[in-house]
Amino acid sequence: MSGRNKSYKLNVRLGRGSYGTLFCEHCSKRLGIILNKDYKYVFFVFLCNCGKEVIFQSDKRDHKTKDDLYVDIKDGTVKCRRCGKDLFYIDESKIVNFGFHIICDCGKEYNRIHRGFMGRKV
Repeated sequence: MSGRNKSYKLNVRLGRGSYGTLFCEHCSKRLGIILNKDYKYVFFVFLCNCGKEVIFQSDKRDHKTKDDLYVDIKDGTVKCRRCGKDLFYIDESKIVNFGFHIICDCGKEYNRIHRGFMGRKV
């Protein structure tokens, strides 16, 4: 992860051997992988199958965004619609729900609440 800003984590463990792997700290399941190491900002919130809420935010700056800037999720992988880079992978079989806000290094921004994330705005 980018060391330039202070990150926020809740019930998340980052993989040591591979870049950007996110694990649930409670049950140790791999929930996803951040594939683009040059992002400007990333925020994930997962509801793991074990019932724990898992949060990772790359820094604590307040990023304002418009609602629901759409991006396709194909086989768990999200690609930037502008530059074509792979941004992240989500293992949807290991989560009940998730939401994210990510800004690619090309500047394209995505904010998505997946499957009606418990009525909360992410």
